[in-house]
Amino acid sequence: MTRMNSPTISPHPHTHPIEDLEAFQELRSRVSGNLGGWPAEMVARHVLSVTTGADWPVQKAALDAIVRRFSFSRRDGLKVASRPRGRIGLGYYETRRHGEEPRPYRTLLAAVTPLVGSCSCKDFQKGGLGLCKHLLVVLEDMLRKPSKWQRATAAGLGPATRSARLLWDPVRPFTGPGDWLERVAWSPGMPNNGIDQDVPEAVERWFQPTTNEPWALRDGAPQTLPLRLQLVKGLRLYLRQQDSNGSMVGHDPALHPLLEAEEEQLTRELVGAELTLGMNTKVDTLKRRLYPYQHEGVTKFLEKGRLLLADDMGLGKTIQAIAACHVLWHKGEVKRGLLVVPAPLKSQWAREWALFSDAPLQIVEGSPSQRREIYREQSEGFLIANYEQVLRDLPL
Repeated sequence: MTRMNSPTISPHPHTHPIEDLEAFQELRSRVSGNLGGWPAEMVARHVLSVTTGADWPVQKAALDAIVRRFSFSRRDGLKVASRPRGRIGLGYYETRRHGEEPRPYRTLLAAVTPLVGSCSCKDFQKGGLGLCKHLLVVLEDMLRKPSKWQRATAAGLGPATRSARLLWDPVRPFTGPGDWLERVAWSPGMPNNGIDQDVPEAVERWFQPTTNEPWALRDGAPQTLPLRLQLVKGLRLYLRQQDSNGSMVGHDPALHPLLEAEEEQLTRELVGAELTLGMNTKVDTLKRRLYPYQHEGVTKFLEKGRLLLADDMGLGKTIQAIAACHVLWHKGEVKRGLLVVPAPLKSQWAREWALFSDAPLQIVEGSPSQRREIYREQSEGFLIANYEQVLRDLPL
């Protein structure tokens, strides 16, 4: 086959068989060269399915990312620690490094053709590939057992995913806002002895019933903080109830950590929104006035609860940080705080602090015993320490 530099045919929708696509043939060739005995056609199909609408550079990058994860699994020496019961091999797995306890991730292999799985690890949640190194370890384990692989290939969806369940599509679309919550759906599952499974009342309230497809959220994912938090809390409560009833089999493993992180973030933002309500009166107590863009930075920090401030040099990043501390102190949200800065800048921070804020501040300095006393005696206000001190003083 002639190697092509830039196949540009998008994988979906197809106007002719996928096997005829230049991208498919090129991906197959690259799989054979990088993943050894892996089924090249399966991997190529999966790459095309997660890069719908993309051109060749994106398709190639997706395959390269999968190959990297495969090499990471080899580097880490990951092995399967526990497998689902049965002869098919579809269901929940655990992985571990040699000689270590199983990793704290649930890995679900739901189907092989097409490849469907999930994992509670961060990489699966963020990667957008529908794969992670833990799933790749599971697949490689199955490939070592040809008879089990054949049964899994012929089985379609495994028994763990035939019941009614919440699921999440890990593949972020190339256009649109890419809200991960929009991709949460409800699958009614397959009828049990010809009888449709009951749908929980909460699910009927959140999701729009359809005939054949998984149920999507009614009116999409809410964008206002209170409604979004209400939905996330409701979904988490439902999963916890299912877990306590022993019926968690089938639910997407990625959903638990995603919902937990979302609830934490939304809670921070709601607290931040409350903080900003009275912020102007507290900002006005600064000894010097902020520029509008600095005021905006302080507001954003208070809204989000955390912020990477990347203004250019000289625009007042230090001042904005001091102002945020000042507001938190005067609103009673913070009693003690620690500022960690480079050692040569400690005195500069102290000077800037004195120019803008009346909140208590002390520089951490002196011998270990003196620094210990500073940490203990400063029951209110803020301390300034440098990076090296923080590392040395952790035991103090």
